[in-house]
Amino acid sequence: MCKFKIRFLAAFLTFGIGLLGVSLWLIKPSVIQHPSDKRMEIIEAEPEIRGFNEVVSAKDGTYVTVQGWIDPKFLCRDEPDLEQIICTTALVGQSPAEKSMYIQLWKCSELIKSNCIVHNQTQSPDNAKLYDNNSNRIDHNHQIKITGRVSVIEGKGKFRNPIGKIESIDSSQKATTPLSQIDLSKIGHTAPKGRLQDLDYNQLKVIEDLISNGKESIPFLINQLTVEKKIKGHVKDYWNEVKVGDVAFFILTDFFTDGSWERSTIEGASFNEFLGCNDPKLPADYCYYNYIEKHGRKNIKARWQKIWKENKDKIYWDEAERCFRLKA
Repeated sequence: MCKFKIRFLAAFLTFGIGLLGVSLWLIKPSVIQHPSDKRMEIIEAEPEIRGFNEVVSAKDGTYVTVQGWIDPKFLCRDEPDLEQIICTTALVGQSPAEKSMYIQLWKCSELIKSNCIVHNQTQSPDNAKLYDNNSNRIDHNHQIKITGRVSVIEGKGKFRNPIGKIESIDSSQKATTPLSQIDLSKIGHTAPKGRLQDLDYNQLKVIEDLISNGKESIPFLINQLTVEKKIKGHVKDYWNEVKVGDVAFFILTDFFTDGSWERSTIEGASFNEFLGCNDPKLPADYCYYNYIEKHGRKNIKARWQKIWKENKDKIYWDEAERCFRLKA
C-alpha cells in the first residue's frame, strides 16, 4: 500500500511539472527583451511588422518610393556603435493593411545635412528633427515620401540601407526647379562609388533637380558640355581639376547607365565606349582628357546631340533603376 502511494505521488508530481511546463510555453512572450540588447529586440520583433506591398514585391537593387509617417514609438534604437550615424525607426503606412516597416535614416552631422534626422534615445520623440532632400526641416509628425534601394532577403524586399531621399508630401508636390536655375558648378563632392544618382552614395540637389525635369534635362546637359568654367572645391576623387563641361559629361554617362553600373542603356554612351578607352589599366581622367586633347569638347557635344536627336522620342526615366532608358 505504501509503495502504491509513493508511485501515485511520483506520477502526480510528474504530471504537474509537465502541465506547468506546457503552461509556461503557452504564455511565453513573443519577444524576449533585454535592456542591454536593443538591437536583439529589433531583430526579434521584425517578423511582426509587414512591409508595404511595393517594397516586399520589388526586385533586388531597385529603388522604391513609398509614403507614410515616422512612428514616434519606435525611434533611434540602435547598437552603440551605430547610434552615432544611424537611426532605426518605422514608417507607418496609409492604410491598416499596409501596417508599417522598419527603415534606417542617416543621423545629421557636419557632413550629412539633408535626408537625415536629429535625435537621441534620451530625447522625447517630439524633439526629433527630420530634414528633407533640400535640407528643409519636416515636422516629426508630418507625412513624408521616402525613396530607398530594396534588398531581397528570403524572397521579400526590405529597406536594408539608409533611406537616400526624404520629401514632405507638400514639398514633393511643389514645382520643380527650372533648368535655367540649375548650376552644375554647385554639384559638390561626389562619392567615388556608384552613379551620381545612386541615393545610397550621393544626395545631390543638382542631380535631383535634373531628374525632376525629366528627359528635358538631357539637352540642357548637352549644351553644358562645352562650358569650361572651373569648379571650386573637390568634386571627384583623383581628378585634380573639374570643369562644368566635365560634370555634364559625368552626369549624362551615369544617367544612361543601369543599376548594375556595367551596362549603358543606350548604344555608344558608356564612358569607355564613348571615349574609345579599352585599356583597363588607364585611369579614367587620362582617357577623358586625352580624348578632349585630340577631338575637343565640341566633338563630345556633337556626338551627344546626335544621340539625343535619334532617340529623344523613345527616352524615358526608369525610377526603379534610376536611369534613362529607351522604349522598346
